[in-house]
Amino acid sequence: MTIMEKLAILGWHIKQQYLLNNTNATDVSMINILTNLMADSDYSDSIDESLPILKKLQLVDEEFVPNEDDNYSENLQEIVAKVQERDHAEIFVFDSECIADRSDYADLTQALFANAGMPSAIQKIKSDYSANEEKAGLALRIGDATFRKFWDQTSDYVADAYLAFIDDVMEQAFEKKLLVLPTGDQCCRLLVVAKADYEPLKEFFTLAEKGVDADTIYTYRFWVTIFITLVGFIITPFIGWYFFGFWTSVLYSLVFWLIFGGYNLFRAASIVVEEERAEKLKAEDPLLYAQSIMTAFVEEAAAREKNSPMGKRLKAVAEIRKKELEEKLAEKIKDPA
Repeated sequence: MTIMEKLAILGWHIKQQYLLNNTNATDVSMINILTNLMADSDYSDSIDESLPILKKLQLVDEEFVPNEDDNYSENLQEIVAKVQERDHAEIFVFDSECIADRSDYADLTQALFANAGMPSAIQKIKSDYSANEEKAGLALRIGDATFRKFWDQTSDYVADAYLAFIDDVMEQAFEKKLLVLPTGDQCCRLLVVAKADYEPLKEFFTLAEKGVDADTIYTYRFWVTIFITLVGFIITPFIGWYFFGFWTSVLYSLVFWLIFGGYNLFRAASIVVEEERAEKLKAEDPLLYAQSIMTAFVEEAAAREKNSPMGKRLKAVAEIRKKELEEKLAEKIKDPA
């Protein structure tokens, strides 16, 4: 894994926390609190569903119990760390940077099947790779079925298309799935699991890597905003009845809660827009993406410290970084290459 990729991953994790805090360290509104609680429930449900499976697969010790003093996100990361450290005989580990010859994908596939306890499952296999044409492919016969796929191969790293292809083969031929386990280096760690166990584990590791996605946060904020707006509109006329009269209070309440609901729905939608922009920047320039997240992180830290000496120093650093980032973004717009 390159330094740029590591920075991009670091930036992603910071960004998820930044988004979950609604990009404002001082925002302790009921909408934000309820949204965070709903997002936390994603982590909680994922742990409850996946931990028994991880124990069954011996990826986590049977006696392991999540720490009650930690939040759900911290417990999830602790579980992932234990899976990463696990030296399990059925986990197939290899260097991702291993494609240099026409037979490499075939050799890799045979080793994977052998490690999964199916050394004789493949009757016939052949792979191809052309560095000049930047293409690769694999064909294999299992029983009476033949599976074949070609994909773009622009580097010597094992292509995601290959892993997706083997996953399809496992599902169609054996009712199994190929689970890609998290790793801290350029090695790839694969585990063949039962189809019924695959989806909860995939969601678990995706949540650990990326956090709650922006669309989910938007959905939570949308319904929380609608709920608070409706409840507020119903309650406030009775509060204002004593001072303004019932129908006047209804009118004032309607205007206020329409503005309140519209503003907060707009803020919720803006999170999705910013997420799309961040994803585009992450794909095009991971280093610049990481710098933008670090800048946002420093700004949030400065907001937390407010007018303290540390807050003033962080604010000065944030302004410098923001100016540097704006210059780089402006340069990128002028010269996308």
